[in-house]
Amino acid sequence: ASAPFVPATRWHATKLGAEHEERVQHRRLRAEIDGPRPASQQEKDAQLALFLHATDERARREDAYRWEVLIELKDVVQKQAPNVTLAGRESAVYEQMYRSEPGERMLKPRFLICMRKVFGFKIASTDEASDSRTGFVLERVYNAFDPTGANTGVDWRLLLTMYRVVSLPLVLFREHLLFGFG
Repeated sequence: ASAPFVPATRWHATKLGAEHEERVQHRRLRAEIDGPRPASQQEKDAQLALFLHATDERARREDAYRWEVLIELKDVVQKQAPNVTLAGRESAVYEQMYRSEPGERMLKPRFLICMRKVFGFKIASTDEASDSRTGFVLERVYNAFDPTGANTGVDWRLLLTMYRVVSLPLVLFREHLLFGFG
């Protein structure tokens, strides 16, 4: 049995036809995802308001989750490494994180290594039992500060600034801002 004969002059067999078909399929898919287009300006405004409200709600939920996770981290740090400072010494958190990643974003393996080094956390230990609670909290911290969830890294300066607010609540907010951005 031989393959069926396909004439080379068919529209979709040409390069131009294939590109056209791809554009048509893309438009169909986009229409299915977006749904019907609004007919009036009022409908457009209503859809925009709904979108902005949903985006604002998501941002608030993400921020609340970050603060919640940082409070958990503070509890773990106070139990396991109460004498660690945030900045100003050779072994402080800021200096260790800067040495690990001088750029803006720190990827997960480097983040976990840095946290283990600074706080002495027993995660991924080969000599003794790992602390699963600490590992769980560090996973949550990383995931809360990874904006896309695609392992693009955490903005470690933002994390430290927010952690400072949680760990030093009696310090003036101006001092926290100077620490983070000064």
